[in-house]
Amino acid sequence: MREIWQRRFSTSATALWLLWMLSRATRRLIEYFPKPGEPLNSDAMWAYLPSAAKLLAAPWQFLLSDPNSYHVAPLGYVWPAMWGADPVRIQLANSALFLLAIVLMWHLARRLGGWVAAATATYLLVSHPTLAFYIPQVLTESLYLFGFLLFLYGCVSYGLDSKRQTRWLVCMGAGLCITLLTRPVLQLMAVAVLLGLLAIQAGGRQRGTEARLALATRTKPVLLALIAALAIPAAVVVKNGLCFQVWGLSSGAGTRVAKPASPPPPLTCTWPSMKPGTRRAPSRSIGSTASASGKTGSATPIHRILPPPSSSCLLYTSDPADDTPFVD
Repeated sequence: MREIWQRRFSTSATALWLLWMLSRATRRLIEYFPKPGEPLNSDAMWAYLPSAAKLLAAPWQFLLSDPNSYHVAPLGYVWPAMWGADPVRIQLANSALFLLAIVLMWHLARRLGGWVAAATATYLLVSHPTLAFYIPQVLTESLYLFGFLLFLYGCVSYGLDSKRQTRWLVCMGAGLCITLLTRPVLQLMAVAVLLGLLAIQAGGRQRGTEARLALATRTKPVLLALIAALAIPAAVVVKNGLCFQVWGLSSGAGTRVAKPASPPPPLTCTWPSMKPGTRRAPSRSIGSTASASGKTGSATPIHRILPPPSSSCLLYTSDPADDTPFVD
């Protein structure tokens, strides 16, 4: 009887806490939701929405012949295209993904550290001072956060739950695939793990000791899930390599970290409406605005006071033949 009451209390407490966190997150998203007619951020205007519109108009032509198809990772324009390249629908979808990410964070932290850890993790996620601003935008933060938490939840659950292994491997693979196609931060680590698992399989077959055979048997499902997760990203890499000679998921995929001899091209920044010698903060930073007298004003997100793209800061590569705005 005592265990039944404890279980009921835990379920009720969990439901009340998640309800409070979701309602608090919803209020913050409403606060930062762009107003009608408000200018969109530069990434949306110059990369995500134009590429999504081209994808909807002529999918194969865009993917196989347009360089914009590799300037950002594929989900940067596929996700907006799924919502008709409509900014409001994309903003609502990103907000919904963030609410799902809160629930994922709860289950992940509870598996690792219990109820208190889950409550702390979700509270910190919802209360982050700047994260909520980027969620209801035409950006990839929400999608990447959801995919990354789904990947971690699958990994942790696979290690702790021996009953539903296939389900957790699917979660792990789907989450990893989403993160790589949104922001390829984990691409080198994923390939390194893949090579390590292949080495374990080869060593278990050749040397044949009981311990190595057991390890190879245990890790084989993880290897298959990882291969499945990397299938679509690998196909994108091959497409970019064959069509554009760019062997990566995107030109902003972090490949220059592995190639220090190939530094980024020099950039020039032009503010048509500003006097020479003045500076302006980046479009995606958050901070206070300063008046001409030097006094600091209210903490208004800077991207909200930027002019439309026609008079915004345009970044170009040093190649005079390439008139495409540089987006990283």
